[in-house]
Amino acid sequence: MSFWKRPEAIRPLLIWGRPARTIPPKRRDGAGRERPAPENMKVLKIWVDDYSNPREFDTRYDLGDRHNFETPEDYREQVKSMGLAVELPLYLYDHSGITISTEGWRYPYNDRWDAGQVGWIYATQENVRKWFGIKRLTKEIMQQAEDILRGEVEEYDRCLRGDVYGYTLYDMDAWECLDSCGGFFGSDPSENGMANSVPEEFRAVLNEMQVFDGLVILEDGRMFDCRTEGSEVISAILPAHLISQYRLVRELIA
Repeated sequence: MSFWKRPEAIRPLLIWGRPARTIPPKRRDGAGRERPAPENMKVLKIWVDDYSNPREFDTRYDLGDRHNFETPEDYREQVKSMGLAVELPLYLYDHSGITISTEGWRYPYNDRWDAGQVGWIYATQENVRKWFGIKRLTKEIMQQAEDILRGEVEEYDRCLRGDVYGYTLYDMDAWECLDSCGGFFGSDPSENGMANSVPEEFRAVLNEMQVFDGLVILEDGRMFDCRTEGSEVISAILPAHLISQYRLVRELIA
């Protein structure tokens, strides 16, 4: 049984930049000839961001905040003196991965075999007063506090399901990484902020799609899944003389 206590401060959604790995530019080939520029100068790669979770855990399953409650009864006994403002049950569905929610009435969290309640998320009256800088708790404030807790569970669930993304922007002319950024929650770039973070030439494409791990977008708007279309990506971004060399090397090591 895991008990999940809301921290004293409301944590904002953070988006940070990863250290960029720079590949030294190579302007000429081995014979000293000028290297032709690739057709697509900029390439955007999407990846799943498996960064440090807002709640430290391992997947078997150390979930939620640390606590000293040995049983649900211990928790109930102690919360009587806490002055609870909001308390929501937490339900876990475990089947080829895990997902968590406060909505145990809907599928899959009401599945009789693979789901069940695993704990609670709660906020005390004292913490709610601190969060909002008030003394009197109104119905509106209590509803806002509940919405915050539900939102944190939804954010945590995206982490558990691998629904957090990042991107890396490459300059294929200079052979270097221009930018890399992660922490975009959800697969809709128009909602998670990714579309506003990338260069303008990629925004129209991102605003009309759902991103996924391994998505590669070229400057001319073409898209590939590098997990299954690696050769197509290479053919699209490299000049012909390098493609022939690449294929020769693959033939030699096959």
